[in-house]
Amino acid sequence: MVNTVNKEYRPDIAARIKVEQVLDLERVSYDDYMDILFDFLQEIMRLNEEKLSQHVRKKLHIYLHAVREYIGGEKLGCELKPLRIDAWKEYNKQKGVDKAMIRVFVIALYDKESFQNEESCFDILALIFSLLRSVDEKLCAIFGQFLINSPTMEKYKLLTCD
Repeated sequence: MVNTVNKEYRPDIAARIKVEQVLDLERVSYDDYMDILFDFLQEIMRLNEEKLSQHVRKKLHIYLHAVREYIGGEKLGCELKPLRIDAWKEYNKQKGVDKAMIRVFVIALYDKESFQNEESCFDILALIFSLLRSVDEKLCAIFGQFLINSPTMEKYKLLTCD
């Protein structure tokens, strides 16, 4: 749903700003980032499964399973690289929601070593908000609330003077 009242309104930026008022995203560790990202990827799969082609649904389940194994220590980081390459190839073949969802999932296919050569968790979380906007603008607010309410993110809550 496109906002026709304020053409400059960006739900991704609005949601991220709301989260930044509650959480110190610059302190998020890679391990916590992966845990929260995995949990959220499961959630957006559930919310968007009917919008995806059968082929892409199958691919996303494969990627999600690999991420689960990596987080659980059953898969080495180097084993994510072929999946990441496959995901980028799929991304280039797809259109619409299928393409947007693959792009969101690619982010989870970077192991800790590859990730350290890239942006910080803060930068990646900001990117996720933007990517979610391309899937469905409502996902930006859902992701924001997911971060704020996540027990994993509790230690990153900012102190408030009430």
